[in-house]
Amino acid sequence: MTEPEAIKRCDQHREQKAVGVCGQCGRAICRECVQVQGYFCSLACRDQSVGEITEEDRLAAAAAEEELQQTARIGKRVLLGILALVVVVAAVLVWKFVLDPAGKVCWHWQQAGAVHDTGVLGAGEHSAIVRFSKRIVRLSLKNGEELGDIELPGGNEAFVEVEMMGGDMLVSGNTELIRLAADGTRVFSIELGARVLRRVHNIETQQLLAHVPPAAVIRLDLKKEDQAAAKKQRLMCFSLADGKALWSKGLKGNIGVYGIAIGKQHAFAILSIVKDDFTASYALLAMDAGTGKMMWQADLPEVPDWGPVVAGNALLLELGGGVHAFSAAGEELWAIEDAGAYSRKRVIADGLLVGTAKGTVWYDLKSGKQRWESPLTLQERSLLVGEGYLIALARAPETASGNAPVVDLPPAYKENEGLLKDFGIDLSKANKLKTVPVLVRLDTATGKEVWRTRGVVGELVGDGKRLALVMDTSATSMLQMLGGGKGVTVIRQYDMGDGSQLFSRQSELGFRAPVLAGRRLIGVAYERTEKTGLLNLGQGGTTSAPAKGLGVLAFRLR
Repeated sequence: MTEPEAIKRCDQHREQKAVGVCGQCGRAICRECVQVQGYFCSLACRDQSVGEITEEDRLAAAAAEEELQQTARIGKRVLLGILALVVVVAAVLVWKFVLDPAGKVCWHWQQAGAVHDTGVLGAGEHSAIVRFSKRIVRLSLKNGEELGDIELPGGNEAFVEVEMMGGDMLVSGNTELIRLAADGTRVFSIELGARVLRRVHNIETQQLLAHVPPAAVIRLDLKKEDQAAAKKQRLMCFSLADGKALWSKGLKGNIGVYGIAIGKQHAFAILSIVKDDFTASYALLAMDAGTGKMMWQADLPEVPDWGPVVAGNALLLELGGGVHAFSAAGEELWAIEDAGAYSRKRVIADGLLVGTAKGTVWYDLKSGKQRWESPLTLQERSLLVGEGYLIALARAPETASGNAPVVDLPPAYKENEGLLKDFGIDLSKANKLKTVPVLVRLDTATGKEVWRTRGVVGELVGDGKRLALVMDTSATSMLQMLGGGKGVTVIRQYDMGDGSQLFSRQSELGFRAPVLAGRRLIGVAYERTEKTGLLNLGQGGTTSAPAKGLGVLAFRLR
């Protein structure tokens, strides 16, 4: 069957074979047509196929093109932003978990021995003061290298006490009292013939008041009057500048000393005087701090439960469940009768902080009037005080509105409620609301909370610029206390301004008695031992295995 003629032959050139059709009218065209006017049968068809583009069409097309390009640019920016965010997040994670030195060990002064043989006494700008066995060692804060050491006096290091006074150390040995400079230079040495029972000092006046018992051995090279004085117990005052005795006051054998304090102008002592019939009376003795001359003596109904404490120009004592303030002349300035027996008290700046069964109360030291009250129960050992603020670990009611669940007291407490009341403990006034652990910052002027962080437990240290927390999970984790285990040390740092957590790190080594020194958190390191939990006490194991001391460890802070 042959093809139709319309398809085989060109309509314009009948002699030519068709190779296509016109793009406008559909007629058959040949190669010659294609060469002359393209795929059209004539110039007229070609002209008709060309459309007209108006200015509006051109602008609309340009706008559409620009919109497409803008969309492409936005998509490109979004993609680059996502990639940049991924890079930043990855960098932050790498820095936080791999490269960030905060919370990591920066040096370890390794010394084997019992944990109680090692202690961090304090730190200066460039060095830390460490006690190890019979030595006091200065370590570089930068790398932990030894800068020098001092041998402690006395034969038995268990009877040696070391107290930091600024950059210096006050060392109380068996019979000696020594002040050492930070570089180990001996500022002074006092031979007392007996171990000091009590001592207090006033840095402002550079005076030290000590209660010294009768000397165990009387030196024969002393004068007769000095030998006679050494046979008695004494109240002695020394200059912290050169160690010279400023005055000495002998006390009879029937007199007991229950407390001492020293202020700018007066020194105080709480005395008990045993009579011939073995009854005792109590007195508050005031002496001139410079000469030891007796200024006045006042009878007391009982031995104070707290005090004496010098606060400014007042002397504070707790008598009969209340806090009383006396002037230097012995006049009562004010009294807080409802301070409560067995409550926690601490003088802070211009206030007296009293922890009661229902929370915490702040009293003004000048007037004795209550300034503010808080339902928080502050942990006294964790208090960090600065200008206008107080930071502490505390127990707070579970709900901010105070409508926390009430915790019912155990039957044993209810059965002995009368007996406890005889000892000054009134359970009816106790805070029975369910509480939670918090880390809190308070304004000392108003008592208002600046910030609060829930669920924080451990040991708190700070220096006004940095705030760190050390937590031992074997003692703070309920799961580990029940199931047992070695536990881990958790080091955390918080922002003092808003309470936010800056970092949290864990260490397999034990870490105790921390001291903050700039960007170093220094403490005693020890090897952790397995502890038996409460749920498996009958399955063997140990709950009190002695820990092996590992020297001193320093963690880096931000």
